[in-house]
Amino acid sequence: MNIKELRDNINGIDVQLRDLFLKRMELSRGIAEYKRENNLPIRDSAREQEILKAAVKGQPEEFTGDLTAFFTKLFQISRGYQSRLFWGEDTSYMDELLENISPAREPGVVAYQGVKGSYGEQVFSELFPKARARECASFEEVLKSLQGEADYGILPIENSSTGGISEVYDLLRKYGAYIVREHVIKVEQNLLGVPGAHIQDIKEVYSHNEGLSQSRDFLAEHPLWKQIPYYNTAVSAQYVAQTGDPSKAAIASLRAAEQYGLEVLARGINFNKNNNTRFIVVSSRFEAAEDADKMSVYLSLAHASGALAQMLDIFSEAGINLTKIESRPIYNKSWEYYFYIDFEGSVHEERVRKALARAEKQADYFEVLGNYKSAVRI
Repeated sequence: MNIKELRDNINGIDVQLRDLFLKRMELSRGIAEYKRENNLPIRDSAREQEILKAAVKGQPEEFTGDLTAFFTKLFQISRGYQSRLFWGEDTSYMDELLENISPAREPGVVAYQGVKGSYGEQVFSELFPKARARECASFEEVLKSLQGEADYGILPIENSSTGGISEVYDLLRKYGAYIVREHVIKVEQNLLGVPGAHIQDIKEVYSHNEGLSQSRDFLAEHPLWKQIPYYNTAVSAQYVAQTGDPSKAAIASLRAAEQYGLEVLARGINFNKNNNTRFIVVSSRFEAAEDADKMSVYLSLAHASGALAQMLDIFSEAGINLTKIESRPIYNKSWEYYFYIDFEGSVHEERVRKALARAEKQADYFEVLGNYKSAVRI
């Protein structure tokens, strides 16, 4: 056969594939109605595996992977169709969110945890040089300040060495704050002592838990030192300076050393030299600039087989790239979790709005935490 005859044959097969596909989707509608009436989950993983095995059995080995990919995509399309039939295209949740977008504003007061010389203060000075600082004793106080005088708050949420900061994830949900911006800084931890102190004098080391964790290899070389978790790295430096005790040291930044007149006993003691911390700027109001390209949501799901997989399918079917998933325990419900998810996208995109509308209906609990410009480039 010549190429025209070959293409004519392919065209004929494509018509058959189309007709069979539409017939299959009509049967999927019936399946969806049955599942809805009997309160069954959309995804049946065992059934999918059964079909896949039958599809490749006895077929040429060179096409096994392609057949698997073909049917896997077919399953995904079918689940998406069934989800739309289950939940419809109701976008009222997202419509309400869009109606309440607030414009970014020039802040008068910005809150951060710690004192001068802290990493939070560094982010404040880089992002809001004209604003008035409000120093807070805790992460929770930062969020509480949004209900009063503070326009924005600054919180660390993730470190490239030690991972997510659990307390911050929990507080975001508790106080209903929105992420409006993120900022990444390089973090160098240093051992600081009072003037004239030496490493051999040290008996106690003060720092925030993150500072101690990021310096664990260095601290392991000094097993006799007592490690004392403190409110903040800079507060630790401030305390050591106030005591004037050469047996006490702090793990903090060079900014803190300069601020409180301490000497650097050991520099760059963090075990990961590519040590970065991602900070978020939070607000009591939802902001979503036109150039926002990253979103965060918080959700919980039914404690049932396949619930998380079905939720992730919604994002996959919309072509949305997930960049982070963090789980947090639900209090009073052992072994059940909230999920914090970051992904690429914007509420200004229709595909994102539709996906989030579906996700909101499928989840037991669902909140959009923010839509902002990503500061992380992979």
